Parts: sequence; C-alpha cells; structure tokens
Amino acid sequence: MRAVIQRCHTASVEVEGDIIGQIERGLAVFLGVAEGDDEACATRLAQ
Repeated sequence: MRAVIQRCHTASVEVEGDIIGQIERGLAVFLGVAEGDDEACATRLAQ
C-alpha cells in the first residue's frame, strides 16, 4: 500500500468522461492498494 499526498489548486476525478468529484485548493491523495494489503497495512500507513 502506497500513498502520495500533493497540494493542489484544483483537482478532479473523472470516470468515463464524467467528473464525479472535485475540489479547489487543498490536498489530493493518490492511493495504491494491492492484493494482500490488509487493515494492518492501512493502520501503519495512517500512522
């Protein structure tokens, strides 16, 4: 499990051409989850 946190002026999430979420100034989090990642991995990442 990996996470990248990036400051942004604007960010949006688009699925099949439709914007399903967007923010103005804030933080964008890119999260990668792999098979075998479990709750313990998420807890460790959050800490």
